[in-house]
Amino acid sequence: MELLLIQLGYLLACFQSGTGDAASASFDPFHAQLEATDGRCVEARILSHDGEVVHFVVLDGNRAFAVPFTDLSPECQRQLIEHCPTSFLQLREGWDKQSSEAELTNTTIRDLSKLLGMQLGSAADSQEQFDEAWLYGDYLESPTMICHGITYLMPLREARDLLDGVLELGRPQEVITPGFPEHSFEFWIFPIRPEYRGEHERDDLDTLSGYNAIGLLVDGAEQVVAVELIRTSDCDKIKWHKSSGEWNTFDFLGLKKKFHVDAQIDIKTSKGGYPATTVAQPFNTSRVILTEIWFTSSDEYPISYCRMYMPERLTWIIAYHINVNW
Repeated sequence: MELLLIQLGYLLACFQSGTGDAASASFDPFHAQLEATDGRCVEARILSHDGEVVHFVVLDGNRAFAVPFTDLSPECQRQLIEHCPTSFLQLREGWDKQSSEAELTNTTIRDLSKLLGMQLGSAADSQEQFDEAWLYGDYLESPTMICHGITYLMPLREARDLLDGVLELGRPQEVITPGFPEHSFEFWIFPIRPEYRGEHERDDLDTLSGYNAIGLLVDGAEQVVAVELIRTSDCDKIKWHKSSGEWNTFDFLGLKKKFHVDAQIDIKTSKGGYPATTVAQPFNTSRVILTEIWFTSSDEYPISYCRMYMPERLTWIIAYHINVNW
């Protein structure tokens, strides 16, 4: 705690004199007014908080601070707990620049746009205004459950610890899927341990033992943004669906496309299949969209099946990026 007190002592020199009015306007975590116990205030961008310590950057500087809640006024503490997410999606600066390939025919963009239409409806084709609330994480004690205990913006290291004994060592790759925010995500693939699968039901698709690997999409702060469950063995045991449309992409996070014109891909999506516990406040949790993808070879042999769990806020960001920059 000594470091926090030293930082706060430095920070108080930046506080404006006089009494703050932290409750006078709606709380904006990107332009927040933090009020100290003596009434002095500072304008800040909140980075994160856990209900005990708040991390932020002063708006007229670049230095980050960590301050205990006890050093803030009771009203400021209430505002943070009730109206401020505990974390935020971290995208690389310049992620939304115009694509140099925007004028080219791109089958992945076509597939992704079609998928977004299934997930979000007709509004996906017209979203051209960016909403900062799409960057919001969850509120204290209101986590968005993605799947299998993994929550939205959970630190990658915590997800690994959660699945200790289930996963083998993973490997990351940069996400280069056209339409996704550029240079902002890594996709970690973790094989499911054969021993774990052998001890559990291999053909139960509602458990991790039903899959060969799990993929975790993480942002620039190594927070889990989306999850993909991947099965590549004994796929003939899965209830299969014949293709209901023309698709070329069967893995949007790892960017994998069919290798033969006669190979078949079927995609089905169920918006909001896994709602999280909600509380009476705006942008409290992110609806999670489940997408199932079946891939068969040109001779109709089942090759892979996956479930992709993507929070709705991320789908809106992608839809905006495609509409504006592609």
